[in-house]
Amino acid sequence: MIERGRIYINLAFAAFALLLLRSTAAGQEDPKWDERLRQGVHAVAIGQYATAIEILSEVANDAKAFSPNDLRRAISGLSLATAYQYEGDLKRAEAVFLESKDVVEHADTPHPWLEGAILNGLGMLRYNQGRWKEAEEFLCPAAELCKKALGEKDSCAIAAMRNLGDVYLMLGRVNESIGLFQHLIELLRQTSPLQKDLLAGALRGLARAYSAQGQYALAEPLLQESLELNKQYGDATPIVGDSLVELAGLYRQENKLERAEPLLRKAVHIYEVNNDAHIAGALFELGLIAIQDQQYAMAAEQIEKSLEISEKIHGKDHLEVATAEAALAQAYAGEKNYKKAEPLVNEAMSIASKFLGTMHCGFAKLLVLAGTLKEKEHRVTEADNYYRQALNIFRRNLTRDHPDLMAAEHQYSLFLKTYKTDRIAFR
Repeated sequence: MIERGRIYINLAFAAFALLLLRSTAAGQEDPKWDERLRQGVHAVAIGQYATAIEILSEVANDAKAFSPNDLRRAISGLSLATAYQYEGDLKRAEAVFLESKDVVEHADTPHPWLEGAILNGLGMLRYNQGRWKEAEEFLCPAAELCKKALGEKDSCAIAAMRNLGDVYLMLGRVNESIGLFQHLIELLRQTSPLQKDLLAGALRGLARAYSAQGQYALAEPLLQESLELNKQYGDATPIVGDSLVELAGLYRQENKLERAEPLLRKAVHIYEVNNDAHIAGALFELGLIAIQDQQYAMAAEQIEKSLEISEKIHGKDHLEVATAEAALAQAYAGEKNYKKAEPLVNEAMSIASKFLGTMHCGFAKLLVLAGTLKEKEHRVTEADNYYRQALNIFRRNLTRDHPDLMAAEHQYSLFLKTYKTDRIAFR
């Protein structure tokens, strides 16, 4: 599943510092309003989104009493939009982010940091929506504005660059992603005091990039360190659940299912307690484990739950939905129910082509799945075409020793032997 870009930057301090700057200059201190803002942001940081939204909605509503260009409107809006985003309500988040952006752009005095923080939020939103080129267009100026205001080591600048690294990875620019994450990690290790939440996010980003290259041995210690850093908020907070899911996903890729499943069960419990929509990712991973373990009925049950949550959050036309549909098709195919599997794969490919294009490795994986279904139905020519398209994409984008390419080549080789076709795997 796609990670939704959850990063716990220290909004409490940064927002409050800007608030003091503004209110002191104007002689309009409001200690009660300030404290409610702090409480709301803290609730976001510890994953209590419903509480955060309740508090921050009141704070934002009270801010309407300030003048139209008062930056406190933008600060409360940024905080509320962040809470909506983490809860998974992207539609409301977008509306509030845009309102906050408008306030900052029309303010009497420019505030590059606050503008950058809002653009970072919008970049995360576009990332969550699978609109990665648009995300890049928000995140690049966000990073530059925050650097201009408070320097390269500022939390907002680092958060924007970290999100940009995720975007590069989704766009298939893996080497750029790795270089950016390595730079951020080196930078963060030099900061004092150590910004644990930001470092944890950068470590996870680099681990994800290494995994995309099949370098699992490099990824695991990064995820372990990230998990330990995220425990600063407590062992049962949603951000810990995210780290558990990420680590479990790595173990699944390494076929270490006995290590992955307990982590996912723990993550599901954390999300249930916190009523967190990220439970969709944990259920999805449990479904993939069940597929690898050939427990197809169980897999279908878990993935159907994940798909239902994803559709509720994103609607039906989203890459996260396509990913779940493809996994559900695998579960149905395992039960030899190809009539239920095939339309799911077709729908997943249709959605993925819009988000990824038709030369992305993510799309190639769907082509392999489509080829597998055609092969099972003995539709040899169609299967051959899908396999060859997938191999062409993998060979353009991956190194020869990448697990995805090697697995696809092995599958195609077995297909050729089974059906004794006159096709020759191109080298």
